[in-house]
Amino acid sequence: MPKVCYVTGKKVTSGNNKSFSLHRTKRTFKPNLQKFVLKKMEKSKRCSSVPVD
Repeated sequence: MPKVCYVTGKKVTSGNNKSFSLHRTKRTFKPNLQKFVLKKMEKSKRCSSVPVD
C-alpha cells in the first residue's frame, strides 16, 4: 500500500538529519498512517489515513 493518506493526501517528504557537528544526511519524513475499513452500501474498501483530532 502506498504511503499516501486517503483523506488528506499527505505523503512521504524528504529532508536532512543534522548532527551535532553540523553534517547533513538525507532522511524521509513518513506520515502517521492508520489502516481502517471504509464501509459504504455493503461494499468495503481498505484505506489508510492520518489520525484527525
